[in-house]
Amino acid sequence: MDQIACPNCGKTIDVEDSHPGQTVVCPNCADIFEVKDEEYAASGAAWDNPVDQVEDSLLESFAEAGPPAVTAAGRGGWRLVAYCLVVSILLLGMAFAVMWGGRYFRFSEIAEPQSPTARPTTLDGWIRQLDRGPTPEARREAARAIVAAGPEAVVAALDATTDIPDQGNTLAISPAVVRAMADQGTAAAAALGEALASEKTDVRAAAARMLEEMGPDAKGAAAAITAALNDRNHWVRWFSIDSLGNMGPAAAPAVDALLPLLKHADHNTRRRAATALGHIGAGAQGAVSALTETRQSDDDQSVRKAAGTALQRINSAEAVP
Repeated sequence: MDQIACPNCGKTIDVEDSHPGQTVVCPNCADIFEVKDEEYAASGAAWDNPVDQVEDSLLESFAEAGPPAVTAAGRGGWRLVAYCLVVSILLLGMAFAVMWGGRYFRFSEIAEPQSPTARPTTLDGWIRQLDRGPTPEARREAARAIVAAGPEAVVAALDATTDIPDQGNTLAISPAVVRAMADQGTAAAAALGEALASEKTDVRAAAARMLEEMGPDAKGAAAAITAALNDRNHWVRWFSIDSLGNMGPAAAPAVDALLPLLKHADHNTRRRAATALGHIGAGAQGAVSALTETRQSDDDQSVRKAAGTALQRINSAEAVP
């Protein structure tokens, strides 16, 4: 509680937590006045706050002591701190330069194209180029080298670049690999035909897929393809059927082997067999009766439609003089 004197009547008034500028009403004369700075100081209110007392004491102490003297030892200490700071910055910059520089060179090595003269010297090297070659020509070059190395090299390449995961529902092979091998044409047909007899399912499936892509050039492997029509793996069976269809009239000797497939339990096999017979054309005239029955009675609409289309093709080809 602070005591302030009323400037009008002089009576001492008890004021709680007074401060300069505060409006006070005198209870004796009802005069209204503001607390002046000198009245605030005279009341002793400025010393009621212990924090203010500490601040004032510190200010008085600094005023008496004067500014701190800077000694030579102090200046040397600051120079040492500055030197250490500069060295730390330089070392940090060098560390970043080494880190990013090394990463840049690693990326450069990866991105740097192989020299045209850096050709593979081993079968594994050619297989890697077939699978990962940067251009179609590089893949074709690898395919030529693999075919030239013989049937065993072809089997090794197919095994390395093909996979049949998830219980046979997917055939994983790069279209670029298929195209590169198919582009070898008749030079690769015989080796791919031999691969159809491999014990490895992925090799047989890859060989059948490449022969399918090869079209008429696959006729050199027609006997091996015909033998693969009843393969237990559906990929091998499907691609072998399609291969014969893509040969066109050259596959006429395989018509008798295709006919039983019109009764196969798998509707995709039946549909493909009907389509292949249609592509063989006039040479499949002996399949007209079986195709007619299939068109009329098969329980799958896509198979019936394929049989009808095949009959149209065969009859049209037969009508051409």
